[in-house]
Amino acid sequence: MTFLDPNCCNVSDGEEIKPPTIIAGQDKTLTAQLINIMNGVRTLFDLTSATEIEAIFLNADGSFLEKKLSLSQITVTNAPSGIFQINLLAADTALLALTNLTPPIVYPSIEVHVTIGGKLTIINMMNCINIVQRLFPSAP
Repeated sequence: MTFLDPNCCNVSDGEEIKPPTIIAGQDKTLTAQLINIMNGVRTLFDLTSATEIEAIFLNADGSFLEKKLSLSQITVTNAPSGIFQINLLAADTALLALTNLTPPIVYPSIEVHVTIGGKLTIINMMNCINIVQRLFPSAP
């Protein structure tokens, strides 16, 4: 499975595209589309029957930030096409692990859990977001 998004992890079929930047401390909504790729054939990951979607991010202190559909922190915007949004508050992004800019550059990843019909599917979206510090953290 892959994660396609004009605002987030644009990686597909080995094509590498620079991930979107989130500035720590800003509100951000990430729009995602899940696509299943098997034997080179791409099919949409239908979320129509999803009872839970959870996105997990790593915080700088080693803890995790979890966003859930059941808590209205994730919104399915086009279920048959596998499209959903993850709503991140400024307080959330302020705590996220930053991109390691020392070569080799390592971008943070997102783990997504989708539950459909009692079956859990885990999607690892590796190196898909760029999280950087504010230039002037003490500015208003």
